Amino acid sequence: MTRAQIFLLCCGATLWSAQTSAHEGEVHEEAVATTQSATTAADKPQRLANGDLYISKAVQRLLGIRTEAFVANNTSTSIKLQGEIATRPEARSVTSAPQAGVLEATEEGWPLPGAVVKAGQVLAYLEPQISLRDAAARSTKSAEFEQRLTIAEINVERLRLQNAAGDGDSTGNVYYEQAVAELESAKQQRDFMVASLHDRLPLRAAVSGVLIRNKQRSGEMVVAGQSVFEVANPTQLRVVAYTFDPRLLAKLQSAKLVSEGQGQIPLRLRGQEALVGQPGWKLLFDVAANDTNLLPGMPVNVELEVTADAAANQLAKACVISQASVASVWLHVEAERFAQRQIATCDAAKLPASAEAARNKFKTGDRLVVAGGALLSQYH
Repeated sequence: MTRAQIFLLCCGATLWSAQTSAHEGEVHEEAVATTQSATTAADKPQRLANGDLYISKAVQRLLGIRTEAFVANNTSTSIKLQGEIATRPEARSVTSAPQAGVLEATEEGWPLPGAVVKAGQVLAYLEPQISLRDAAARSTKSAEFEQRLTIAEINVERLRLQNAAGDGDSTGNVYYEQAVAELESAKQQRDFMVASLHDRLPLRAAVSGVLIRNKQRSGEMVVAGQSVFEVANPTQLRVVAYTFDPRLLAKLQSAKLVSEGQGQIPLRLRGQEALVGQPGWKLLFDVAANDTNLLPGMPVNVELEVTADAAANQLAKACVISQASVASVWLHVEAERFAQRQIATCDAAKLPASAEAARNKFKTGDRLVVAGGALLSQYH
């Protein structure tokens, strides 16, 4: 075979191989397209005959589906509330004005809140306030007593001189003794009347403790029965915490006060009462420890351990609202199948979790869709 024949044979073989490879490639691309079309149709979400939803794994990843195991029992959770330190009612003592008058400071000055006082200590003086008519009547009486006192002094001196002139002993003279008694009585009546015009009444602390409230100042007018000073025992304190949830008391397990420098101080629950003139409630606690540096009026943080309805919280977390305003949750019943269950509401506080679990037959371990549930509701 010549070189020319060998060259032509090689060129023909190369051309045949190229045509064969091109043909096989065209057939392979058509097969791949057919396979991809079939796969896309199989991955498309479908609504099944029983109302469940078929979602393939690939679509689940695209939708970001996340599930959580359903728990039917209760758990504990912590809640922080704002509060303030107050005094217990039984540890307070109020000093009131016995009658109308003007307040006057003592020699030590006017006491201010925070001052330590002792039982019986004079906190201030009260100058009684009388009307002009009473003042005039008392002045008239005072003048009468002064006149009687002057007459009594003259009678005593006259009888003494008579007895001295007659060389008699005035000690046994009945008239002289009577005049001396009238003189002493006139002096006492005069002193009482003058004191009623200018005397001051002392306002004393009833118990030992710390002065916590003093709304008046020296020179101010007060009425009878008006509170002037309030003294409290600093070792008997109460914590008032504020909340808008009236059901919090029924779920309370324990409470403690969290304060910088004090650490955690246990609290004893005493009760609950509504706020006056505004929405909300007050939770009342007694401070168990006595050796604290807490003072009335100090703001504090109160940490509560309450019973949490885990089922209600989970259902509320997984809840979605449809276009018809119907609340529901999605269950991941199988690997690629989801079922929808209607519930009463998405509010955990109003959700009867036990009733919903019984009605929808939720069981511990059921997979609730907690992310992507709203996207599942878009498929019809």
